[in-house]
Amino acid sequence: MNQLITEQVVVNGHRIACGRHGEGEPVVFLHGTPSSSLIWRNVVPHVAQQGFRTHVFDLLGFGLSERPQNPQVDTSISAQVQILLAMLDHWGLDRFHLVAHDFGGGIAQRLGVFHPERMLSLTMIDVVSYDSYPSPRTRQQMEKGLSALAKAPDDHHRSHFRDWLLGVTSHVIIRPLPEQVRPLFLPVLERINGRSALQH
Repeated sequence: MNQLITEQVVVNGHRIACGRHGEGEPVVFLHGTPSSSLIWRNVVPHVAQQGFRTHVFDLLGFGLSERPQNPQVDTSISAQVQILLAMLDHWGLDRFHLVAHDFGGGIAQRLGVFHPERMLSLTMIDVVSYDSYPSPRTRQQMEKGLSALAKAPDDHHRSHFRDWLLGVTSHVIIRPLPEQVRPLFLPVLERINGRSALQH
């Protein structure tokens, strides 16, 4: 269970799951794909204890945030920048420290280009940049046709994502899912959110 999430807000017509913890200078955390703010569960408490006010949210289509059923809703890196800007308005943040991982790094880079004056600092961890996104595996999936995978039976879909996710977290694929990583996997293995990951 993601205990970092403490509220749900409507942003640009979509429900976004978010949370604030601690007091002090603001730090905003951006997660990657296929993930959620849960990846910061062991980081946020330590940062908050050091005297910072931490802010997390699940990107549109990820984690506990809404996954719009309309396939025309844009959840790309560019579109997520607008979600981030709206969240900053919701939190009343003019300037802040930004920490980003993976796909979130693409969002952070775009924010840095168009709104550099808002960032007190930028920390990027294993982020997408230049031609590193989509990844080789995702490109391979795209060549085979993502629509076919998205329409595959649930058992095939879950098996595909289980192998994909375990393959990037462990040299040995373990079944069933280890309890310590199960919360990270469930949002992606869930029917709607799992298929939505193919659209990002």
